[in-house]
Amino acid sequence: MITTQEAESLLVLLGAPNQKAIQQLILAVFSSSRISTSFSLDFVNELSTSFKSDPETIQKLLAALVSLINKSIYEYLPADQMLVKLFPNGFHDNLKQLLVKIISHYLSQWRRETLISHNFLASLKSIDWRIDIKSASNHIHQISIPTVIVQLQIVEPTTRTDVEPTLRTVTFELDSITLQTMLDGLGKIRAQLTSIKQQ
Repeated sequence: MITTQEAESLLVLLGAPNQKAIQQLILAVFSSSRISTSFSLDFVNELSTSFKSDPETIQKLLAALVSLINKSIYEYLPADQMLVKLFPNGFHDNLKQLLVKIISHYLSQWRRETLISHNFLASLKSIDWRIDIKSASNHIHQISIPTVIVQLQIVEPTTRTDVEPTLRTVTFELDSITLQTMLDGLGKIRAQLTSIKQQ
């Protein structure tokens, strides 16, 4: 179920010029959200004009639509259960009916596209690091040697559209020599990618 805040953001759709505009927006949001986690400023400004709302409100609307679409894709619900399980009590009935009608029409296609577009290798979501000083060691010469602690957030792949990809955290330590070796390797990868782009 979407949150109360997301439901409130969806009410901006009541200001749409017509139902076709809502349908086109939902299709655009699905397509864009498969490529990027953010929407272009031009797209947001265009919607601000169409829906007569400020950009911040439009950003919340887009986030709410992404959430609704993802929950529809990953939760196998028939249309009648979508009405009950995707929206909080008291949500605008006509808008709810319209959203379920549009989503139900495209849902099978979206699930196929989502499954095809999934990379079945793990992907990197974020990286964080900090410098640490070894305060204890089995070898006295390693005391007070700086190291870097790296934390990676990994998105685990899934072959099912009824299961959302899970996040896994990997933490490891690098000394300066190992770090330099890794940086040299990454530099070679970057150089090769650059050369391919320039061909």
